[in-house]
Amino acid sequence: MLPADLYIHFICPSEQLMFRTRESMSPQLRQLDVRYRTDKSYPPECYRFELSIPAVEEYTMTFRVWIDKHDPRIEQILTAAHNVVESVSTEIRLEIER
Repeated sequence: MLPADLYIHFICPSEQLMFRTRESMSPQLRQLDVRYRTDKSYPPECYRFELSIPAVEEYTMTFRVWIDKHDPRIEQILTAAHNVVESVSTEIRLEIER
C-alpha cells in the first residue's frame, strides 16, 4: 500500500480508549469523504517473551489518511482529531505526521 499523506496517532493509556478513539474519529472521516485506514499498536509487554522489556502502557490507534496536501479538508480533519481527544479523554496524546 502507498504511504499515506497524513498520519494521526492517538496514544492512549488503555485499550478501551484506543478503540473509543477509532469509534469517534472514523465517522468524521467518512463524513469528510476521505480515504483512510486504521492501524493499532499494543505496548511491548503484550508481545513479551523476555522479562527484560519495561512495562509501557501505550496503546496507539493510527489513522493513515490519503489526501492532497493542499486540500482544505485537512484543517477539518485536524480539528476533528483534537475534538476526539477532548471528548474521549484528556489522557490521550495526539501526534500528527504530515
